[in-house]
Amino acid sequence: ATAAILAVTLNVPARTGDVVAWRLGEELERSPYGEWRLHWAQQKTGVRVDAGTLWREVGAVLDAHLLGGHAPRYALSRYNALQSMNWLSLEPERYASRWPSEQVKRAVGVPLHDLRTLAADYLRLHDPQSAPDVVSALLGHSTADAGAAYTALCVDTAAQRELARIRAALRAPGSSDHRFR
Repeated sequence: ATAAILAVTLNVPARTGDVVAWRLGEELERSPYGEWRLHWAQQKTGVRVDAGTLWREVGAVLDAHLLGGHAPRYALSRYNALQSMNWLSLEPERYASRWPSEQVKRAVGVPLHDLRTLAADYLRLHDPQSAPDVVSALLGHSTADAGAAYTALCVDTAAQRELARIRAALRAPGSSDHRFR
């Protein structure tokens, strides 16, 4: 279950309360040919998130979780037998809300929410100009206010990079403006 949480989080870093609530055949769907799709309504905002088709590697981890060591050829029949069951417990009941975060912390040293923050920070540092929209979509923010802190950080990072570019150009050999050397 921990590997499944981590794999799905690589694809889409959802909130812990959402992760613990997903059910097979409802929020997490498997096609007969092995593709997995994920879509859910966020508990915090009510906003619908459609992660679409999950990466093939994530699907393989989900299959392994369902199979519990049985042969891969049984993946579809096992999935069908578990319809409406919680995807982590594989039972009608789900674990406590903090359980996914505790498992992630035990496995990698940080709670699940920190992985959401890490994903947002990576996107901000990778491409600060387009990051606000990408982060908003990835984290499922329902309003501009929800992503305001990330947007401010992105604008600041983009401005810092532009200033560094300008300063480097002014310091470059052959620059006609010697005031900044």
